[in-house]
Amino acid sequence: MRGSNVLLNCIAESDRGAPVIKWKKDAVFLNLAVDERRQQLANGSLLIQNIVHSRHHKPDEGVYQCEASLEGIGAIISRTAKVMVAAHGKPTWTRLCYAALRSAALPVAVYEGNVFSFGAGVVG
Repeated sequence: MRGSNVLLNCIAESDRGAPVIKWKKDAVFLNLAVDERRQQLANGSLLIQNIVHSRHHKPDEGVYQCEASLEGIGAIISRTAKVMVAAHGKPTWTRLCYAALRSAALPVAVYEGNVFSFGAGVVG
């Protein structure tokens, strides 16, 4: 719903240090330093505030992924989460989460005020 917030979680753990988390939208890294409405929280989650959505302007809709990297070791990218604004009376946000061990998409309906998490692991 316009004006609402959405939170995308990214969980990455390693026994070789704390991974660096970066976010992509539609396969392009987000420049969060100049984005007033999107911010990466200390735990790596992406918070999108004050959702913008109109008939011809949908900047928050898209395919999101988090990337976790360890310097000198490599990086791993999460499966995709597709964010779409739904009509009134339906789930506020619908995300398609591709489960790591499954080849088919798993649709998940998330209602306003709830949180949906997807994770990325770093092995090394």
